[in-house]
Amino acid sequence: VVGLVGYIGPLVRALAGRAKELLVFERNQSRPEVLPDWAVELELPRCDVVFITGTAFANNTVDRLVALSRGRVAVIGPSTPMWPGLLERGVDWLFGARVLEPSRALTAIAEAGGTRALYRSGLVKVALGRDVDH
Repeated sequence: VVGLVGYIGPLVRALAGRAKELLVFERNQSRPEVLPDWAVELELPRCDVVFITGTAFANNTVDRLVALSRGRVAVIGPSTPMWPGLLERGVDWLFGARVLEPSRALTAIAEAGGTRALYRSGLVKVALGRDVDH
């Protein structure tokens, strides 16, 4: 069972055909197959892998989400803090971004370009992880 906290369309589409069961949690439900964010309390503990968007840091829910997770945990997206200390606090992987051209990234943000525009502006994907034996 795979859990995704925060709706990311491309990731939902990629996981939908691969996961035995995919549970997507979102505060602003816009699709009937998406569970409300409060459902993490009931459903997250049964997930084998949990993907949490970096937004969980902004809305101060990351600690609770990690505590509820019994399987592997990945924090994903360009807002993910790439701090190695998170790997000692229940997070297995960090998948974030590095800004190569700050002025272009700021322009993309100012123009409300979204994640794709940010990556086109010069962000590169980066990853940190720790060894896990399961």
